[in-house]
Amino acid sequence: MQKNPVYDNVVADVRRFFTNRIARLNAAGFGTTVLNTVSLMKGAFILRVHDVKEAVEAVKLVGRLK
Repeated sequence: MQKNPVYDNVVADVRRFFTNRIARLNAAGFGTTVLNTVSLMKGAFILRVHDVKEAVEAVKLVGRLK
């Protein structure tokens, strides 16, 4: 955890952080379906997606595994 963090623009900094993280995951070959599945396996109950068909498949798969 950071002590006394300073942000010039907290929204821009957080957006940059997540944009970089997502780019790294995509570069490593992780697609949206994999990320949704990992999120569900770690306890997520809600997914906000654009690829609904794939997300439903991930929810069904994780439901069978649990």
